[in-house]
Amino acid sequence: MNDVKTFELEEANSKLNIEIQVQVKKFNDLKVRAQSRLEDASEQLSEIKKVANKEIFKLGLKLKDSESKLKLKQLLDHAGKKPPLRFTGKAYPSIAKPINI
Repeated sequence: MNDVKTFELEEANSKLNIEIQVQVKKFNDLKVRAQSRLEDASEQLSEIKKVANKEIFKLGLKLKDSESKLKLKQLLDHAGKKPPLRFTGKAYPSIAKPINI
């Protein structure tokens, strides 16, 4: 009778070990799949960031150009009403400051 109990316990242990191995394999397979998806998502995010940064840069340039044109127009519109302008020679001539003569 004792041999039967031992055999049953060994058989139960064997089944549990097999089930554990199956679950570990499933876990590892899911882990590999998840890591692959994460890498793909990371690559896509990097590409999106690159495109967004390019667009932001282009829009920034357009904004600076538009601001410079607006400031120049305002200065030209008010040229008869204000003292002459002295250009400082900076990169943006629209930042000229009026001087009193």
